[in-house]
Amino acid sequence: MTRPTPATVAPDRAVRSGFHRTIVIGMALAALVIAGVWLTIISRSDPWYRNTDMNMYNMADALSINSNVAPNGIDQPGLPVKYLLAADFRLRHYLGRLPVWNLKKFDASPDPVREIPALVRIER
Repeated sequence: MTRPTPATVAPDRAVRSGFHRTIVIGMALAALVIAGVWLTIISRSDPWYRNTDMNMYNMADALSINSNVAPNGIDQPGLPVKYLLAADFRLRHYLGRLPVWNLKKFDASPDPVREIPALVRIER
């Protein structure tokens, strides 16, 4: 019987390692897809006003950012999220899917309170 040499063992380990890595990455991606679908289903079935504690602050700050007004807390770790939300509001406005995207449009709306649910739904 011959013993396996390191030259023949190394490719076998590399193949197994690559296979395991593919399985782990596939499972992680599947979990992300399932979580995204599930959150979308929950978001559509939940009333807009449930769990809006941070959504209101993010919405107000995103509208402020789009109006060239500094957000409330500039030292918060959630500030990049607010800038991304502001960019999302702008993009949706330019695509014609969101009439209110800054404080001026929010103030000019005939019924500003009716604009809040749409903005909160977008945040989710």
